[in-house]
Amino acid sequence: TIAVVSGENEYSYPSGMIYLRRAKLNSQDRPLRFRSYKELDELMSGWQAHEGTPDSIIVDFNTTKFYLYPTPDANDTLSITVVAEPIEFTDETQIPSRFAYALIDWVCYRAFSVGDVDMQNRQAAAGYLESFAA
Repeated sequence: TIAVVSGENEYSYPSGMIYLRRAKLNSQDRPLRFRSYKELDELMSGWQAHEGTPDSIIVDFNTTKFYLYPTPDANDTLSITVVAEPIEFTDETQIPSRFAYALIDWVCYRAFSVGDVDMQNRQAAAGYLESFAA
């Protein structure tokens, strides 16, 4: 979540974010609409000065910031859904149990798919891939 401040329309993406999929103000029932600067320029002049309850999010060009339109006239909370960079695996990394078997199947598929004549086993690889995809 991101704290939305009245009078402020520019916000930074969370660290590790690759792609913003959805954004919704907690005070509203519907998610914000994704728009571009070009679209707003074509729809209305002077849109940068508009204030009110945001109904749109602008994600053009800038890879570190996004903008709310219109500029918020009240404090709120923005709930976002993102695609994030994967975590770094270490000996301490915890895998949720619901993903453990799928991860094992994928690793085995990749291990048996290598070009090494001693390791390659296309039949085993196909079986693990089928189990992974199921």
